[in-house]
Amino acid sequence: MQESKNSQETSFLKVDRHDMEKGFDPLELLIISEVKGWNRKGKPCFVSNNGFCKMFNVNSRNTILKRIESLVRNGHLTKEYKIINGNKVRYLSIPPSSKNELPSSKNDMGVVQKIALP
Repeated sequence: MQESKNSQETSFLKVDRHDMEKGFDPLELLIISEVKGWNRKGKPCFVSNNGFCKMFNVNSRNTILKRIESLVRNGHLTKEYKIINGNKVRYLSIPPSSKNELPSSKNDMGVVQKIALP
């Protein structure tokens, strides 16, 4: 039996340019991007701390936990817990105020203005 040299699948994470300009550290940016990916599909993100560690090649669960707690405390994420099949599951989402921000654009005079989406 021959094993594949690359047993891991390649996957990509969409990082919004708008988020890159907010001063997040790289790990916070990855966490927010993953949560937004779930939210774009209409679902909350239920990735565990261990799941984030594996996904982003981070050795410490505490590092992930501190970043998530900071993002929640600063209003960039919301966190809630639900009981599913007797297990407590954490759900992460982007707060509604962050989701509904209108993209901005510079007009001819260089003034930034909000653009209404169709």
